[in-house]
Amino acid sequence: MSAPLRGIAKETEEIVRTGGYRTETGRDVGIRTALDAAVAGTRMYGPAPVAVPPATKGRRDPRRTGRRALLRTGAAGAPAARVTASRTAP
Repeated sequence: MSAPLRGIAKETEEIVRTGGYRTETGRDVGIRTALDAAVAGTRMYGPAPVAVPPATKGRRDPRRTGRRALLRTGAAGAPAARVTASRTAP
């Protein structure tokens, strides 16, 4: 790791330890509340399998759901599928 990256890592650790930092203009920025919420919402999963919800039946239209869709083409191998960009539903 380069010296600049080590410096950034040390600065980040200090910000987390103290719960805030001071900007170049001298303004104090507190992140303790956000840090505490992040820690409270963190979950640790071990090596056991994680439950996955069952897939829904039918094909969704990404233009209506705002999600990406995996579309199958006639080709074989890697080019056989492509991800389409999502669009926001009207």
